[in-house]
Amino acid sequence: MKKALFLSLVSSLCLSVLPASAGIVGRGVRTHTATTAAWGVSVVNQSGIISNQDYALGFSNNGNTSYDYFTLRNTGNLTTSTFNVIVIQDLLKNKNLSPADVIFERCDGTWNTTTNTCSVTPVQVATGTSSSITVSIPLGVNSEIKMRAQTPNNNRSIGISLRVQVSRSSVRGGQVTHS
Repeated sequence: MKKALFLSLVSSLCLSVLPASAGIVGRGVRTHTATTAAWGVSVVNQSGIISNQDYALGFSNNGNTSYDYFTLRNTGNLTTSTFNVIVIQDLLKNKNLSPADVIFERCDGTWNTTTNTCSVTPVQVATGTSSSITVSIPLGVNSEIKMRAQTPNNNRSIGISLRVQVSRSSVRGGQVTHS
């Protein structure tokens, strides 16, 4: 009988202490979400399709001149201060064509693709003979630069591709914040 009473007392003591103490003791839990820095600029064609690889110019005929409208969009999660657009020539395709007749222009307003005009004066940034185009305009996340390439119709089958490169030194350094 004493043994049964002793076991009953010990088990009720253990069962009553544990749940009660859990209600008294509290812990603050702090969570931290880390994001990985990503930087990159991609070519986006006129249809809104993002190209994360070499972008082959595809000219549309419009009168005596052919155009390819595209944007350079920051697809990373950090602002870029500068980046390069490498101009790649298809030497076999361009054998009888003139890369010098390809002109790259930037529009700081809005391109009107029906009239082939910019709402402000467009800025010529390079020609097809350039090996690269250095863009030194800070570009925020999801921001974009409106561009076009143009060439005479007899030159529209030219083979030129664009490759965008953003170096690590072209983005701001990391920041540590305490909240």
